[in-house]
Amino acid sequence: MSKKLTLKEIQSRIDGIEGKYYKGWSNSEEWWRVTGDVHPTDRRLWTFYHGLKNKRESEVKYDN
Repeated sequence: MSKKLTLKEIQSRIDGIEGKYYKGWSNSEEWWRVTGDVHPTDRRLWTFYHGLKNKRESEVKYDN
């Protein structure tokens, strides 16, 4: 049985990935998806977690 991640847990994982590449500036979505010097695994995880975050936010929105 798998546990659903909360929005806070998802954001924490995104922050962990972004923290590896943070050099004093915030990078755009285009940078993360296309142009940035990001390891392919981190790029896939970043994209996956943002998709999951958007899905959870819409679930919370419709639950209220």
